[in-house]
Amino acid sequence: MIYLLVINFQSRYKVEEIGLLQMDAKYFVPSKFPVDKKYYVYDFIDEKTRLVLGYIYDKLSTDNAIDAVKKAISDIKNIFGIRIIRIRTDNGSEFINSYRNNQKISVKKTNFTQFLTDKNILHQTTPVRSPQSNGKIERYH
Repeated sequence: MIYLLVINFQSRYKVEEIGLLQMDAKYFVPSKFPVDKKYYVYDFIDEKTRLVLGYIYDKLSTDNAIDAVKKAISDIKNIFGIRIIRIRTDNGSEFINSYRNNQKISVKKTNFTQFLTDKNILHQTTPVRSPQSNGKIERYH
């Protein structure tokens, strides 16, 4: 069954159009548990195929974001044979560190960005206060 999905992806889409992901994190509280504990889901959506993956963690952090990307890279490669080319994220603290300096905003390279660079994946961030730039994953949430 999975083999048929891979054939479908390869025949329906150009290979260079696949592997452009949008990523975001969202918190949720499971309704079946009376405990007031938050969980976070790191979601990924492929811009062309609308393939969606999500990974649940108990805290929001750069390490968990990197772990989620590792799992997404592995799952997408193993199941569909697709290589990730680019990941677009918002400017969340788990993805980048930004600081203000004389009215200019500078972005400091983080472990998350360095991890993607080491994997030859482009890390693209959205402009500040423009969730529509990452619209597919924002609508999915």
